[in-house]
Amino acid sequence: MTRMLPFLSLVTVFTVMQLCTTAQNIGIGTTTPFTPLDVRSTSLIHLFRLDGANGTYMSINENGSYRGYLGSFSGNAEDVDFGTGGGNTTGKLHLAIQGSPQLTIASNGNVGIGNTNPAWKLDVNGGMQLLGRLVVNGSSGTAGQVLTSNGTTAPSWTTLGTAMDNNVRFEANLAGGSSSDVNPPMAYTTEYNLNPTAVSINASNITINRSGLYHIEGFYSIRGTFSSPPTHYLQGVSLAIGARLYDIMPASQPVQRDVSSGSLARYSSVHRFVQEVYITAPVNISIVPFTNFASGTASTLSVINGGKISAYLIAD
Repeated sequence: MTRMLPFLSLVTVFTVMQLCTTAQNIGIGTTTPFTPLDVRSTSLIHLFRLDGANGTYMSINENGSYRGYLGSFSGNAEDVDFGTGGGNTTGKLHLAIQGSPQLTIASNGNVGIGNTNPAWKLDVNGGMQLLGRLVVNGSSGTAGQVLTSNGTTAPSWTTLGTAMDNNVRFEANLAGGSSSDVNPPMAYTTEYNLNPTAVSINASNITINRSGLYHIEGFYSIRGTFSSPPTHYLQGVSLAIGARLYDIMPASQPVQRDVSSGSLARYSSVHRFVQEVYITAPVNISIVPFTNFASGTASTLSVINGGKISAYLIAD
């Protein structure tokens, strides 16, 4: 009887497990096993246990070739692994939904989301939502900073120039006297100036005290009184930034009649300009007109100049 106990115990175990074999399939908890090993339970939650010494794992093989494993093999004893084996040098690890890979770890360690051939440490094919802070090189930056590219090196947090907050912005009125020749005198008055430290405006010129890329625009008008109608003015207007002159209008400009007074006629022309230029502070900017008349007879030549000039800092 002693010799029969192991056999009886085995029969008892198989009976409790409801072990069944069908066409080389083995079923535990089922009499119709569907796979080579089919384990089913309607009550047990803990179905299977793998217990071994340190470094235990269950291998995954295909046609006799070792592909990967599930276990506690690499890293700390408490870690759990699911991945390719050491001899599988080209295989990738996929997390799939409905048989389609959604997250891929390539053999070189690159991770792709929606991309099975990631070219970067993280290669995302699609949009991404970030609800928490973004940390770059151990820093999440400070309020108001933006992340800027540094070319081939890591990006960095950068404080926006105050120009982006429209803190360097101004507009000045242009007014001229009367002259019977070229270069009538100009005068500047402040319409508004949001940063008098960065920009100062006086009667003779505008001084930029902060370096950066500026957008400058405005208009300039000339009027003259004639005894016979002119066809056009021969004149030019330049934007002077320090010693540099920027032409901002053609030399020949058509005119329009304003009002008439007896045999005299008053005509005018308006010129608009737009310029973007990097300014190295401090520097003076001004409008330099020079005027002559191509036709018509000037009776009392009153060249009256007026207009506006405005600018704002685009970037430091």
